[in-house]
Amino acid sequence: MNGTQTLATKKKQSEGSRTVGRVLRLLELLAGDNKAMRLVDIARTLELPVSSIHVLLGELLKYNYLTVDEGDNRYKQSSGLVLLANRVLAGTQLTRAAKPVLESLGAELNESVYIGMSHASGIIYVDTVERTYGLLSRLPLGVPRPSYASSSGMVFLAYHVGPEMLASAIANLKLQPITEHTVVDPTKLKTMIHTVIEQGYAINDQAVNDAVCGVSAPIFFHDRSLAGTVTVSIPEKRFRGREGTFIEPTVAAAHAVSRNLGAHQPEEIVQYYRNRLATFSQAERHRPRRRRAVAS
Repeated sequence: MNGTQTLATKKKQSEGSRTVGRVLRLLELLAGDNKAMRLVDIARTLELPVSSIHVLLGELLKYNYLTVDEGDNRYKQSSGLVLLANRVLAGTQLTRAAKPVLESLGAELNESVYIGMSHASGIIYVDTVERTYGLLSRLPLGVPRPSYASSSGMVFLAYHVGPEMLASAIANLKLQPITEHTVVDPTKLKTMIHTVIEQGYAINDQAVNDAVCGVSAPIFFHDRSLAGTVTVSIPEKRFRGREGTFIEPTVAAAHAVSRNLGAHQPEEIVQYYRNRLATFSQAERHRPRRRRAVAS
């Protein structure tokens, strides 16, 4: 890299850092003040050019973090900012409730254990207890897991998307093979997710990484919504033939975390989703099939 490229890179990084700082100051101002504010008042308070603030406000409006009153052009926080705050609080609550369970499960199985958090596009791992014995791969924190391949992603499809919207959700996925074991047939994947609902856990059989398997079980909030997952990552050679050794403790750990979050009867929540699947499947069987038009 020559000197000109180095200077350009440093300048770009500096501008990016400055923009992030301005966005954070802007959000802090509007999140901490119940009053709606005009553009000029925001710029004056932050001691920044009106033109710069106008650009930042436009981006925050686009992502629904702010809203503007068209009558007097005053800006205030919107539902997107509230949802973001709730996700942060939920993540903190989840990791606090899960940490002792995570440590106990990791020690019992001597395998790496992860806590996944549910969000709009899938599951992200937010905490882990890693074991060094025979570790083949470290799963990244903060990166969405592939919903059609990972065990945590399949739990997301089963309990967040649910049986009623599953077909349309799968239709919108880009089903591409990650390994030779990845299932990319929509019909087969739908059947697999139904099995997850029936049994209360998901298994990843080398669908994301060769020679690595995974077991995930759902964590619920008290309102039956999916909070996240407990996931155990296991080398295939230690998983094969000993599946029950990992499945039962993983499910028990997920239920323990659910109870810590206020869902005192997680087994009944799992049954609630089984009932939903049964009702949906029965309705599907009795739904009239469309007849194909026959050309005359």
